Amino acid sequence: MSSEYWSRRNVSRRSVLRGAGLGVAGLAGAALIGCGGDDDGAAPSATQGGLAGGQLTATAVQTSADANATPVPADQVRVVPGLYDGPVAPSAAELNPGVNAKYGGFARMRYLDPPRMDLARTLSCTIYNTLSHTSNKLTRGKVGPLADPYRAEIEADLAESWEVSEDGQKHTFNLRQGAKFHNKAPVNGREFTAQDVVKTVEMYSAGSQKDVFSMVSSVETPDDYTVIFNLDTPLADFPISVAAWSYIYPAELVDDEETRQQVAIGTGPFIQDQWIQKEKSVMVRNPDYWEMDAAGNQLPYLDGVELFVQNDTNAGRAGFATDNYHDYQARDGEDLAALFNENKDTMVGQTFPRSRG
Repeated sequence: MSSEYWSRRNVSRRSVLRGAGLGVAGLAGAALIGCGGDDDGAAPSATQGGLAGGQLTATAVQTSADANATPVPADQVRVVPGLYDGPVAPSAAELNPGVNAKYGGFARMRYLDPPRMDLARTLSCTIYNTLSHTSNKLTRGKVGPLADPYRAEIEADLAESWEVSEDGQKHTFNLRQGAKFHNKAPVNGREFTAQDVVKTVEMYSAGSQKDVFSMVSSVETPDDYTVIFNLDTPLADFPISVAAWSYIYPAELVDDEETRQQVAIGTGPFIQDQWIQKEKSVMVRNPDYWEMDAAGNQLPYLDGVELFVQNDTNAGRAGFATDNYHDYQARDGEDLAALFNENKDTMVGQTFPRSRG
C-alpha cells in the first residue's frame, strides 16, 4: 500500500458538504475513500445549483450549540488549493450544520458495485461503501473540520463509552440505549442490544476479520447494554481496530447467510430502498435514526442518497465538473489544483484511514 493512501482526500462540492454532507452519516466529510478508489460514502446533483431542497443557505437560522459560529456566504471560498503535504480544510464554521445546513435533498454519488452485502464473507470497500450509509460500528473514525488530519482519532458510535483495563486485555464497551435497527423484515425495527455485537463478532471471527478478533479469548454480556472483550494479549488500540471495518449486523442477518448477501439492514441514518446490481443503490432517510446534532436536531439532514455505478475515472471527473456528481477523488496535487481553477466552489474533505482493504 502506498504512503499516499494515508493522505488521500475526497474532493466534494462545497454546496454538498455545507448544505447536506454532514447529514450523510451525521459526520463532516460526506464521502469515504478506500481500496485505491471510491469508498464509504459521497455525492452527485442534477443541476449546477446543487442539491434540490438541500442547498446552502447563507441566512440559515442559528441552531448550533456554537453561538459564535457565523454563516459563510456561498461565494466566499476560504480553502486554498495545495498539495497533499499540507492541510487543506474549511473552517469549523463553514461545516457547522446549525449554520450552513437545512433538511432535504438527495446526495448523488458514484461508487463501485458491491458483489454482495456480506462484509464477513468479502472484505471489500464496495460493500463498506453501502454499509457506511445503513449501519454503525461500536466506534468510528473522527473526521471533519475539528479532527486532527494527521491522527487516527475515534469517537462514540454504537458504544457510548469504553474502558480498558490496566493490563490492556479487558475492553468494556457501554452500548447506546434506544438505537433501533431499520423497520424492515426480519428485524422489524427492534432495539440494538449486546447480543447483536456478540453475533457479529462471532461472524467476523469465522470470516474476513479474523485478524481483528483473533486475540479475543471470550466475550461477556453482563446486560443488554454492556459488552466485555477479554483478549489473550494486551492491545490498547482495540477500540481503534473495531472502528475500521466492523459494522454491526442484526443477529437475524447473522443467522441468515442467504438474506445477508442481498440486504443491508443496520442502525444507520439511511435505509436501503433499492439495489440494482451494476447500476445503482438508493437509500432513504431513516426516520428512527438515533443520532442528533450538537444542537439536538434529528439526523440525517438528507432525504436520501443515490449511488451510481461509474468505473470510469475520467467520466467521474467530468460528472463532478458538471455537477452531476458531488464527489471525486483527485488523482494528485496537480489534479486537485486544477479542480479549484475550474470551479472555485470546491472543497477538500479528509477521511479516516483504514489499515486493511
